[in-house]
Amino acid sequence: SQEYHYGKGSWSWIIGMDGSTVFPEQKYIDFSAAMGYQSVLVDALWDTQIGRDKIKELAEYGRQKM
Repeated sequence: SQEYHYGKGSWSWIIGMDGSTVFPEQKYIDFSAAMGYQSVLVDALWDTQIGRDKIKELAEYGRQKM
């Protein structure tokens, strides 16, 4: 069984609606933190676009902000 946590969050694709997956999009983490949101959606292909090490770095950045 897996535990799920629900809440408000942000999603960069809904704004740009393109295939861009760039690491500077961590600004959505900053936005979510400023708005009091609990999460940011990291969508498909981020692991191949920015690499798994950057995904780990992005997740740690998010943990510090949220």
